Amino acid sequence: MSSWSDFQLALKRNGSFENYFSNWTRANFKPFWDFMGQFAVTSDFYLILLLKMNRKRLPRIPLMSCKSDFPTFETLYDESRTTYTRLLPRKKNYVDQLPPVEEVANLFRRRGKFVRETNRMSSVIFPYYAQWFTHQFFNTKQSPGQSAFTEVPVGFNLSQLYGGPADENRLREHVGGRMRLEVVNGEEYPLLTDNPYQAYYPTKDGKVFDIGNMPFNFLPGVVAMQIIMLRNHNRNAKLISQAHPEMGDEELFQKAKFVSLAQVLKVTMEDYVNNHILSSHVRIRCRPQVVGSKMWNRKLPNFFPSNTISMEFNILYRWHQLIPDTIKLVKNLDVKNPPKSLDGLAVDEIGPVADATMVRDRGVEVFLASASAQPAGKLTLFNTNDQIVDMVVLPGLKRLRELELASFNDYRELFGLCRLTKFEEISDDPQIVEGLRKAYKNNIDLVEYYPGIYAEEKLWGGLHGGSLALMGVSCTYSGIFSSRMLLPEAFTPEAFSPTGLKIVEETTLLSQLVGWNSNLKTVSFKAP
Repeated sequence: MSSWSDFQLALKRNGSFENYFSNWTRANFKPFWDFMGQFAVTSDFYLILLLKMNRKRLPRIPLMSCKSDFPTFETLYDESRTTYTRLLPRKKNYVDQLPPVEEVANLFRRRGKFVRETNRMSSVIFPYYAQWFTHQFFNTKQSPGQSAFTEVPVGFNLSQLYGGPADENRLREHVGGRMRLEVVNGEEYPLLTDNPYQAYYPTKDGKVFDIGNMPFNFLPGVVAMQIIMLRNHNRNAKLISQAHPEMGDEELFQKAKFVSLAQVLKVTMEDYVNNHILSSHVRIRCRPQVVGSKMWNRKLPNFFPSNTISMEFNILYRWHQLIPDTIKLVKNLDVKNPPKSLDGLAVDEIGPVADATMVRDRGVEVFLASASAQPAGKLTLFNTNDQIVDMVVLPGLKRLRELELASFNDYRELFGLCRLTKFEEISDDPQIVEGLRKAYKNNIDLVEYYPGIYAEEKLWGGLHGGSLALMGVSCTYSGIFSSRMLLPEAFTPEAFSPTGLKIVEETTLLSQLVGWNSNLKTVSFKAP
């Protein structure tokens, strides 16, 4: 193609000239952005600008939910936050024209060789953390007809760690503000309980860990992350208790929970997003001080969007392509010198779904060190493990048909991106273009949201295509900064304790949380 044709295609994929220019500017001029990033005011200004733009794309309060396409009192005041909202109304006539759901699921199945992610060189630590972090937002009920609802209240609340309101009391030790753990081989692990899924997913001796998100028990790497975070809560409680011996169990628990929430928020923004997901050179610091500042009040008066989660956000975070067909576990790990690559090393191999109680036998260090050295997959079509397609993707597609989600092009339009008119505008990969064309009978307006966002060509050296990147940023930052915890009245020494605020201040990297709570001193979102 000519340079002019290439430029026109780039404009289409970015959605508009404005988006193209913005993305180009942020993907270039690294010395300039590095210099500007030294100043907190620059980060604050960019964050406020981003949130201001998001107000045009996302409703300040939910007007629709997966139960109704029109405003209802229940949607407006869903204090339980157990119903997914939605960004576009049902589109029954469109869904009636769609191909069989099994045919669409085949667009996700890995064909031939595993395709690794090369733009950001992601390691398997990346999907482990992503899955662990996002399951405080995404915990959909699995019963038939219940896809509009979640098991526990959604939002930035670490419900995957502490469980729902009915679970937290059971999972606590009720001494010293601690979560209930037991010592095995000199290390702390959650207690075991009977496996409620034994008929479908049998485990050793019919036991699983008693944790806040029980389905994690079949994802050993995610359970290793869960154990690190449980130990970290107890570390926070211990440090606060040492500084404030007069505090009782309840106050220590609540302050340790506040600190854990803030630590996860900082690690997510400053390590997971800034250091890995973003291809942009612009970095947004996690500074709760920006909320309620003079600049905030001048540029974002009355900014306080609803802390709800849309079904569309749920779908754009289904990154199962990142998981390889086999998870490798290094034998004879030297925790003081963990491998940077698993090539040539003796390893054991397990499937992507397995009994997670093996983490107690092998140690969290083996799972996290091995994951840091194993490449993750590319977020694209034809790159998802068959078992995951059958367990997750296919049921997910069926639920979306039940909810009658609008098309991929409809959601591009909602977020201010131009509609695509040719399959070749979605991707340069002939296999993806032909697969979509065949499945959707040569009609690009039939392409569904779920496969569409993963089919897109990756832009600016990033993990995602233009639609997923824009929608993801909009939903993520609006959701994070709707948290009441970040309000000036809440982010205080009274809530966290001075010791707790100091712990938050010194936390920026996932490696710190791992190093403080295991014998492994570093992990990496990147693999060689």
